[in-house]
Amino acid sequence: MSKLLTLAVAATALCTATVAHADPAETGDQGPKDPTTALELSLGGTAASGALLGIGIGANNGGMIAAGLLSSLVTPSLGEWYAGKPITLGMGVRAASAFVLLAGLSESLKCLDETNCTNDNKAAGELLVGGLIGYAGGTIYDIAMAPSAARDFNREHQIHLAPTYMRTPSGSATMGVGIGGTF
Repeated sequence: MSKLLTLAVAATALCTATVAHADPAETGDQGPKDPTTALELSLGGTAASGALLGIGIGANNGGMIAAGLLSSLVTPSLGEWYAGKPITLGMGVRAASAFVLLAGLSESLKCLDETNCTNDNKAAGELLVGGLIGYAGGTIYDIAMAPSAARDFNREHQIHLAPTYMRTPSGSATMGVGIGGTF
């Protein structure tokens, strides 16, 4: 009886099984990417981080401030992520600039509790200004590159069709269509 049951289960599985395939929605490759959508994602993400930071400062809420600052590391890159580019130059520049900002903040707080401090805070100011300029530059770069990343994705994933002259197995000449692409 167990052999019959095993055979029945196997037959049912074979009759109801489907061929495995990659669903475009699961792989993230959903066809052509719109450069305008990429730009809007980068602008919207950056604006959302800025709004979160501003609301946090206005409400004196440290958690919202931290969330706004941390999210601003990645949200300008949303358009490039949409276009299939998970790591961006601007994100790297923002991360490096954040370390420079933290170094400047640390330097500026060295004499906070000391009364006879000889630190003139010039280095702290330079680090803070340099970090802010780098952070803003990385943000602007990612926003500006988002549409280009979408166009690059489309160019890399397009299919090329061309009329082609070819010979059939019997030796006669015929016209056909050649298909090429990058996948």
